[in-house]
Amino acid sequence: MGGHTFLVSSLSFNESGEKIASGAGDRVVKLWNIKTGENEVTFKNLGYPVTAVSFSKNGKKIAACTEGGTIAVLNLEEYKGKTLKVHQGLIHSICLDSDGKKVAFGSYDGKVRIYDANLLTFLAFLQVHEQPVFSVSFSPCGEMVASGSCDGTNSLWDYEKSDDPKVLRGHTDWVNSVAFSNDGKKLISGSGDSSVRIWDLEGDKETRVLKGHTTAVLSVLFASAKQIDKVKKERFEFLKGKIKILKLFANTEYQAKK
Repeated sequence: MGGHTFLVSSLSFNESGEKIASGAGDRVVKLWNIKTGENEVTFKNLGYPVTAVSFSKNGKKIAACTEGGTIAVLNLEEYKGKTLKVHQGLIHSICLDSDGKKVAFGSYDGKVRIYDANLLTFLAFLQVHEQPVFSVSFSPCGEMVASGSCDGTNSLWDYEKSDDPKVLRGHTDWVNSVAFSNDGKKLISGSGDSSVRIWDLEGDKETRVLKGHTTAVLSVLFASAKQIDKVKKERFEFLKGKIKILKLFANTEYQAKK
């Protein structure tokens, strides 16, 4: 099976680090085997260019969202998927909770919505932000949803207990990406202000600001030891709709050979 035929917009590792999901402007989601480099399955008929993909922690499902306001939950045990039109505009970010039972997504109307991942039925929503939501993430326990927005804030929402989210302020530009630590005690966020910020969720305060980038930070992630070990052995370059597996150099710059 061939590669994508248009720009790859999003990638997601499964928990074991053995597979990658990719979504692209060609309106499909592909599942790749890291060891072999093979495209194991392609999910079609998403209808619009794919903007984001995300594995569930148990590795049994992939969620995807599109420019046309549709979401899809793809079952990797049956290689089947469901899609649903849920919004009139672009959906920029999507995530599954750890067991794949709930899916959250953020949209350009500033809302975060949660759906049942099996039935694709509506569960809850919150008008968290005044501007578009660029990133959403479930906590490891699945009780909290974090979001990052064009309004420069992060929010934390305990969607089963409260409609009053905690707002974390500190960035001076769009928040492009948010992610929880593996123990759920910290949140990391990357912004158009070129900084990465780490937040202590037990004290609801910013603990560290990482600076060094000269332009916007588009994506951040806490990695497990297993994932880091995997990346040390193999590198992936997504270029012109194809995936290439490259060996890493011993240094930390990880520059690909020409």
